[in-house]
Amino acid sequence: MEGINVSGLIEENENTYINSVYFGQNLKLLNVKPFCKKLKTGEKLYFEVALEFIKPLPKEKLISYYISNSICEVAAFIDTDSFSSKKFKYEDVRENEIVYDTICIEIPYNTATGHYIVSTFVYPIEGYEVMHDKVSDQNRNQLILFEIEIEAETDISKRFYKLKNQRNDLFFNALVKYFKSEEINQNLDMWFKFALSTNERGRDVSSLLKKIKRIDGCNYLDVGCAYGGFSVAFSEEGADVCGFDINEELLELASYNFRDNNIYNNTMVKDVTLESDINDYLNTFDIITCNDVIEHVCNPEITIKHISMMLRENGLIYMEIPNKFYPEFVLKDGHYSIFGITLLSKTDSDKYYSFLYPDRSYDVQYYLSSEQYKELFDKYNLDFKILDESYLSYDESSIYNKILELQNNFSELVENVSVEVRSIVEDELKNYINDAINIKQHSNDAFKTKYGTAFWKIVGFKK
Repeated sequence: MEGINVSGLIEENENTYINSVYFGQNLKLLNVKPFCKKLKTGEKLYFEVALEFIKPLPKEKLISYYISNSICEVAAFIDTDSFSSKKFKYEDVRENEIVYDTICIEIPYNTATGHYIVSTFVYPIEGYEVMHDKVSDQNRNQLILFEIEIEAETDISKRFYKLKNQRNDLFFNALVKYFKSEEINQNLDMWFKFALSTNERGRDVSSLLKKIKRIDGCNYLDVGCAYGGFSVAFSEEGADVCGFDINEELLELASYNFRDNNIYNNTMVKDVTLESDINDYLNTFDIITCNDVIEHVCNPEITIKHISMMLRENGLIYMEIPNKFYPEFVLKDGHYSIFGITLLSKTDSDKYYSFLYPDRSYDVQYYLSSEQYKELFDKYNLDFKILDESYLSYDESSIYNKILELQNNFSELVENVSVEVRSIVEDELKNYINDAINIKQHSNDAFKTKYGTAFWKIVGFKK
């Protein structure tokens, strides 16, 4: 039997990691046996463990297993079957009893390829909290079990097959072909699921807006209609639908979505920043939506002006806009999972992106604040209201703790930024953290508006 090296890794002997290792306060790990140490994303890692309970595990503690690299935790695992079964099983164990268990951790499809470690630790059920400006590590007795290699699953249809059904058959197959060139992109999981969820997202918005304005029989336009989900949703509600987008490839994908759902295809290539493209539609629409789009247009002011021009009197505009100040978007933006990029100017964000992806151009143009959007709405005769639905999951302490975590991990986060833009990101992050702490001290309402939601849901009636 091999001993433990200085890193804490239990060494291999004929594919079984064997030792009598104490961890936690009253636990001894007798052996660990992984069934496989080279996996693809989407696969499941199985391994056996033998644990000796010197004393029963306290009721407020669990044993957790997880996979991580040097940057982040990938997949956490608490129990073999269900939370209740593991909790019951380990609470009932007797003193000096040996328990044999088979652990299963599914590797998320969006996991980056590379080298990972599998660890275990005694975990308090209530979790860890940010206290005194740092994460408490009390009783977090970690033990590294073994190492694995993770490769990407490149078959997209296999990767997302669980999402396919009779209502999206043509659309699903078209998306598989469209995203084929992104097979190993770490953002593929986010992009594919976003595309495939287009109808549900559209239905969420139609359900929300029909509480505000009648949809049945109205003239409806979706600006930046992309995959066509909003056209599907509003057509289901009885609207006469129309969709504009500048991307012909996306409109082609939307056509498959319409065929799956028996929806008439009334989409066209139009650029709403061009007056020539909107002249035939002045004072035409009762409802216009512009969802996850405005941050991509080259001129947000002209876009809002032209939307107002296309609305009838008392027509309704709805925009759902990502909030660049939301702390999780600062850590990882919602388009490319890049740290800190939402805080930068257009020039600096282009530079930052080019160092990461030299063969691509950054298609996000401007992240405006809610105050700037209000000014534009006012200027072009549109009422402005951020709907309460924007903050349904708002938790002030949770948001503030996430900002403090950015502060606590400041050096490590900045160190991983491309050296060419590191100082810029560093300065902007300092300003962001200081502003947030200052606003929190002076106004809870202002803090909620600025930092409390990932997306502002904004409506306005044309005056």
